[in-house]
Amino acid sequence: MSVFCMLWVPLALFFWSSLDTGSSGGGGAGVLWALVFGTLSGLTHYLAGSFIKPLDFGLSRWFFSLVDIVLFPVVLPLLVFILFSLFHLFAGVESSKFVLFWLIPGNILRSIGWSAERDPVFLVLVPLLWTSLALGLVFLAGLFRKLYGWMKILSCCAIPFLLFLGASCFWAFYGQHYFWGWGLLILTAIPAFIRVGKVLYRGAD
Repeated sequence: MSVFCMLWVPLALFFWSSLDTGSSGGGGAGVLWALVFGTLSGLTHYLAGSFIKPLDFGLSRWFFSLVDIVLFPVVLPLLVFILFSLFHLFAGVESSKFVLFWLIPGNILRSIGWSAERDPVFLVLVPLLWTSLALGLVFLAGLFRKLYGWMKILSCCAIPFLLFLGASCFWAFYGQHYFWGWGLLILTAIPAFIRVGKVLYRGAD
């Protein structure tokens, strides 16, 4: 499980990079910044420990899921990408690739820290959630830019709802509510699967 945790994000990045994702150039500077920022954030999280200290399996555990499993690892790099893109500093690198590159250093550190516990919720589920959210959030953000009217509002609401699903999925698996956990995992992964399917369909045309 430790090997899976360490390799899943790089393998997902390799798969996504092998597809025609519409990015121009190699985005070398963006990739370098993603790795630098990812290393710094990963070290910070690894040394500081959890930002939310869960007391039990109740609401504090869900907020731990939201902050430490979803927001800090996945949403933070996406926000950094958006901010720096306003100044055209990350030209040539696609947003999902930037997030996945960011995740690699922290993922390696986490796999080392979590390996002693041998908990599949951390070593298997968390990398799956990270890659699903990295692709799914960008897909929903793209819909927000393209749609109009009520559909634009719905796509905007879908972004925080996806974060809610991701946090709830971890919470359910951690509490051994596997029926709800699998259902939430499938729902969380739907936007990512749609995005991958659209790219594959476009490549088959």
